[in-house]
Amino acid sequence: MKRMTMILSILLVTTAMPVLAAAGPVPGPGTRPTEQYVDRVALADDHRDLKELERLVRRLDRAMMTHNASLVLSVDRGLSRYLAAEIAESRRELAAARAEVLRDRSGRVDDVRDLRREEAELNRKVALAGTLSRIQGRLDNGAMSLRRSILFELRGMARNEIQRSAMEFQEDRIHGSVSYPAPPPPR
Repeated sequence: MKRMTMILSILLVTTAMPVLAAAGPVPGPGTRPTEQYVDRVALADDHRDLKELERLVRRLDRAMMTHNASLVLSVDRGLSRYLAAEIAESRRELAAARAEVLRDRSGRVDDVRDLRREEAELNRKVALAGTLSRIQGRLDNGAMSLRRSILFELRGMARNEIQRSAMEFQEDRIHGSVSYPAPPPPR
């Protein structure tokens, strides 16, 4: 058990390090991250997601060419994990978008648009996860085609997310962002 915990810890650290390194320097103690820092982290995370999806597409292609059932099952597991993580992330982003709509009255139109987009993306990811669960383990042509369609749709969503993150980063660079003091610790 300790060995598995150690392996998972190493895996977590090695996968998180490139994302954090790409984000740039960590804000100092007593300050919140700037919007630019948050945007850089999001952009690095979006690129990592796209690479993961492209890796899954290549594995599925290899599985289809070689008729390798165990590789298909491995793709299913990887895709399930990816979708579960994306759904959890979308739920967090949706909650943040709702909070932004309530907090920011001046940019309300943009915030409501972002909220609608987050809701639509979450609903679509949940639908894709449902479709995947229905075809998991199936090796017929229809199931293989659906798997491929799911991967390509997710890859398109990841590319769109990269574009949005890059635009937000540019906007924050142009308009500048400030590092705010951290809130006092709870008592």
